[in-house]
Amino acid sequence: MNCLMNLFKRTSVIFIILLTLLSFETREDKTQNSINVMAYYMTPRENYQPQDLPLEKLTHIIFSFTVVIDNEMKFENPEQGEKLSQLVDQKKNHPHLKVMIACGGWGGSEGFSDMAATTENRKKFVDSAVRFLLDYKLDGLDIDWEYPGMYAAGNPYRPEDKENFTSLMRELRKAMDKTGQKLTLTFASAGWENYYRYIELEACRWCCSGPGSVSTACPRYCS
Repeated sequence: MNCLMNLFKRTSVIFIILLTLLSFETREDKTQNSINVMAYYMTPRENYQPQDLPLEKLTHIIFSFTVVIDNEMKFENPEQGEKLSQLVDQKKNHPHLKVMIACGGWGGSEGFSDMAATTENRKKFVDSAVRFLLDYKLDGLDIDWEYPGMYAAGNPYRPEDKENFTSLMRELRKAMDKTGQKLTLTFASAGWENYYRYIELEACRWCCSGPGSVSTACPRYCS
């Protein structure tokens, strides 16, 4: 996995992932579930600049990655902000497109466990994440914590991550709803069954289900 990630960092990469997902957005003109076509976009060094991407084929694109630094969501390299702004500018030609930001990743999840461990730390992160979304005029946030409660790439973890991850997602959803904007919240799930022993899947799924879900759809976890 480390070799694969190193390869990604050395090359210009766009990950196109075709996902058939339930659409949790409420739309008056739609009564059926829609199909979302999503991509993860890693900052390129040469090719695949934002204006060269096949954005007409996508519904969502997720710019990757920010990381947790001092319990806040930030770019490790501030120059990435310019590239993100260029990507957001493409919405002028593709008004249907939702541009999101990812936090974490295989080599960028070092700060999650400590950040999520206390209410104070989580609040600092949530406030910074919402501020980031508004500053860059983004449509949502993808939490890519690899992995709550289990080993990955030497990242710190603790048994309490399971409940702390739910708390983090709940608090993000509430804060995002308070903006009055329809902001999407997602998390990147691992592809093996054992992963689901370490998260409260139903709680996190409801916290990701869109504005209003926090207070009505899942009161056990999200109220």
